[in-house]
Amino acid sequence: VLPTRGARVALVPALWCYAIATGASPSAMRAAAMASLCYLAPALWRRPDAVVAWALTFILFHLARPAMLFNPASLLSFTVMLALCMWLRWGVAFGSRTADAFALTLVAWAAGVPLVASLFGRFTIGGLVANLVALPVASVAIVSGLCGVLASFASNAIAAHLNAFAAAALGVINGVSRTV
Repeated sequence: VLPTRGARVALVPALWCYAIATGASPSAMRAAAMASLCYLAPALWRRPDAVVAWALTFILFHLARPAMLFNPASLLSFTVMLALCMWLRWGVAFGSRTADAFALTLVAWAAGVPLVASLFGRFTIGGLVANLVALPVASVAIVSGLCGVLASFASNAIAAHLNAFAAAALGVINGVSRTV
């Protein structure tokens, strides 16, 4: 078993493989870079800091690809993530997972609304509602999918059912998003 520092460092290549395998979208690349910085910090005897990881990622990302400053997906990803990082650092923790999830959803929505309105000429509260449904359902999908992968070593039938359940959960998220 790897010590915690070694395990986190070992996860960094997997993060990048996942980001690239899923299409290397601006948000996936931003997420991989920020997570990599946070995972590598303890190996360098530093405390992980999401705001610092955001700032370094923003600088490096836009030095490498300055045109991404004008990409709506990049703008939304970096703006919403900065709001979430700031909330996690200085916001109120309510102590209830549901209340905290609602607060984070509200912060993400509030950070993205001005950009969405400006870029696309639309304003909707539907995104807030969709996120409130998507958060718990996404957790179910992730856990079910992970259990399906693990179960595949013992039983293909059980793995198939777990993976089908994960796919159904993703279908719910997709349906809610389409409806909104």
